[in-house]
Amino acid sequence: MLQGQYRLVFFLIMCVLGTSWLLYQHQSKPKTHKAINELLEEYMYNVQVENFDTEGALVQNLQAHYWAFVPKEGRSLLEHPEVTVFKKDNTHWILQAQKGQAFHEHLAVTPHHIEFWDKVILRRTGNETSPMELQTEQLSYFPEKKFAESKQYVTLTKPGTRITGHGLKAYLDKGQVELLQDVTTYYE
Repeated sequence: MLQGQYRLVFFLIMCVLGTSWLLYQHQSKPKTHKAINELLEEYMYNVQVENFDTEGALVQNLQAHYWAFVPKEGRSLLEHPEVTVFKKDNTHWILQAQKGQAFHEHLAVTPHHIEFWDKVILRRTGNETSPMELQTEQLSYFPEKKFAESKQYVTLTKPGTRITGHGLKAYLDKGQVELLQDVTTYYE
């Protein structure tokens, strides 16, 4: 009779542990595409948003292959986002990545913060300046300030030079880039 009670207790303990494990697994899983799709208000393919200054000059262009707005979270999910920042001296800064998200209250408002991740490239092109390219895995961009930053490992390349380090601050309006820690310069 004791063996039967031990089996019953063992069975009940296993049921509790199994149920606890299933609940934990369910809560810890990331949202699936179906769950995210239920939160979406709108989605678009091959999107391009242009911003102009008060004189009508193009200041910024945001493109994405896919843009899905999630109003309850105040953000849009982006696939292959690309932002081009135009300066009056004909210098262009191009930010691009495989994935990203833009933070804004609703679709009619320009994003105040854009996160880029997965093969992020920040490139400077233009007539008067030497080209420059930075590569990292994550980058935060603040359009109103024309400021970008990262805490990840960064590789900066320009003709004849490669610089690596951790952390980045880029003041796109001033054309200044700072690598923050463990900086090493290679001359080629």
